Amino acid sequence: TINEPYDEVAGDDDELNRLLPAIERMSKDFAQQLTVAELARECGYSERHFMRLFKDRMAVTPHRFLEQVRMFHALDSLRHSSHSVATIAETCGFHDASAFSKRFKRFTGTTPLRYRRSHREEIKRQRGLAIPRSNP
Repeated sequence: TINEPYDEVAGDDDELNRLLPAIERMSKDFAQQLTVAELARECGYSERHFMRLFKDRMAVTPHRFLEQVRMFHALDSLRHSSHSVATIAETCGFHDASAFSKRFKRFTGTTPLRYRRSHREEIKRQRGLAIPRSNP
């Protein structure tokens, strides 16, 4: 899953193994402003080669991967916290709540508040409240 360490997932694939520091860094430090230059340097590649190799091996650009990691953390926060959308956006690395909401809608097909409401309603339906009746 998104929170599991990536070490040794690539087996004997040297190129993919060299990308692991960047994948780990994006997964761990997703709230920080990370640059392609930093990530490429951590993997021992030029920016251009890193971008090309990352997209080839991961099927997404580093920027898109980082956004997906951030979105998964935002989804989790919307489901399990009562923090405001602005706070969640900021703690997940999005520095503008409005831009976050637009990206979130593009990613999920719904707004952050609608997602939160629908998830909470789903939890209520799944749990079902058993209220004991008192005997008269």
